[in-house]
Amino acid sequence: FAAMYVLDMNMRVNNVSIIAQIIRWLGLVLLLFGQIMRTVSMATCGESFNHLIQDRRKDNHVLITRGVYAYFRHPSYVGWFYW
Repeated sequence: FAAMYVLDMNMRVNNVSIIAQIIRWLGLVLLLFGQIMRTVSMATCGESFNHLIQDRRKDNHVLITRGVYAYFRHPSYVGWFYW
């Protein structure tokens, strides 16, 4: 812990520590990943995506298994987690 503090105090760019800059960029990358994941999952589902919980299956509803849904069961939730 003390070594990180010394490293943090000595490594500054424009009066902002390198570690703080890394955390900021990592936060931005995670935010963008989450938003892209949510947007792509909603677009992949098309009419089958709904923000409301349904208690009846619509006639035109289909199970989506392509795109991001081939890798994640609930990609919109994955995106929300990182968003």
